[in-house]
Amino acid sequence: GTPYYLSPEGWMGQAAGVADKADVWALGVTLYEMCCVKRPFEAKNVMQLASRICTAPPAPLRKGVDQGLSGVIDLMLEKDPNKRPSVDQVLEHETLAQVKALLHIPEEEWDPSYGQPPPREAMPPSSFLFQWGLRSFRPHCVEELLHKNVQQVSCGRHHIACVTTEGELFTWSLVSGAGGGE
Repeated sequence: GTPYYLSPEGWMGQAAGVADKADVWALGVTLYEMCCVKRPFEAKNVMQLASRICTAPPAPLRKGVDQGLSGVIDLMLEKDPNKRPSVDQVLEHETLAQVKALLHIPEEEWDPSYGQPPPREAMPPSSFLFQWGLRSFRPHCVEELLHKNVQQVSCGRHHIACVTTEGELFTWSLVSGAGGGE
């Protein structure tokens, strides 16, 4: 995602278990941007942006923004994900209830599952790892990993390493004849 929309817990690597709250944060940033035609946090570089998102309050909303809407945005930009509302709580907020009424959309259509086909049976996890180079101008599948569930890949100048969800480690050289440690 775009760094401007990343939640404080995302910047601090603590987003596990609160992904829905991170979505509320990103929606809050978007709503702020729609009201003010600028982002709530600006910076000259990524590190400064991360610091501001994690520690500073958002820039004040411009004058004339409805107080109810301002309140919703403040709730959505709460730094603590445990205090930030869920999507359902945001939709139940008085200000957004007025928006729903203006749109004349029946209540059942606000349910995220409305009109969706029934869930399909889960497919087993799979992954494909492609590599190019070594006298090849086209990507080719790393066949040794074809039936493995690759979780993470790390690339260096001369070597690649990947770990599977089963905990297996695979490494290989990118340079013909490259050996040993770097």
